[in-house]
Amino acid sequence: MAVIKCVMVCLAMLPAVASAWETPLQAVEQFVAWELGGGRLHSDAEGMQQHLHLEPDYEGIGADTVLLSSGHRLGKPRCHGSNCTVVVNYQLPALTGEEELPLGNGPRARNERVSYRILAVDGDWRIDSGSLTDTPIINAQTLAAHTAMLAADDEPADQTQGPANDL
Repeated sequence: MAVIKCVMVCLAMLPAVASAWETPLQAVEQFVAWELGGGRLHSDAEGMQQHLHLEPDYEGIGADTVLLSSGHRLGKPRCHGSNCTVVVNYQLPALTGEEELPLGNGPRARNERVSYRILAVDGDWRIDSGSLTDTPIINAQTLAAHTAMLAADDEPADQTQGPANDL
């Protein structure tokens, strides 16, 4: 019984431990993983509070588009007191042109450079919401899952009724 209580207490502590990043680089690494996994697409309020120092006027993304990243590279933190900057270079697939369909990591691939501001807030490091791109950046797996979810939401709930299906 004591083991069960210990496990329950440890599980209850996980969110608090998971949101405490001791270094600016840890904060950016965790944020980038959350962002690429679609954190901002799902209006994940808990995730936003974990990762971001929200500006008072922050209203969320409100975007109808996303950037698709095929990889990324984090720069070294540059700090001045409790404010740091980490540049992340996201690799974006090349586009075919007018249709803007991803081609992959060919010679026409592009980069999106984002300079994240990281602030020390109550002993934790968090991304300043003012340094976010307007458009969420996601990976291919997130795009596939999000597209499948949207397609499932568009399907009629019950296709067995109606005159065409009567025997």
